[in-house]
Amino acid sequence: MEANCWFLLYIFLNPLYCYDMDVGKAIRDLRVKAGYSQDKLVAQTGISRSQLYFIESGRCVPRIETMEKIASVLQMRVSDIIIFAETQYPTKS
Repeated sequence: MEANCWFLLYIFLNPLYCYDMDVGKAIRDLRVKAGYSQDKLVAQTGISRSQLYFIESGRCVPRIETMEKIASVLQMRVSDIIIFAETQYPTKS
């Protein structure tokens, strides 16, 4: 099994894992770095603008399916987003 699959399995089995770090800030930073506006990311992922707002503001943690959509558009893996969040925002502020 590919390493990314093991990582996703761990996240799936341990849903509290992403609650400690600020995944939303990481997604926002990666989106901006990739040159995407919120509107462009919303259009390409099919998620709602309000959902993206809640994710990026830290009010909710995205489901794995949503993370996969975002990662795909940003040409990343979900594990890349999580690792970035762990290193940049290990705790929510």
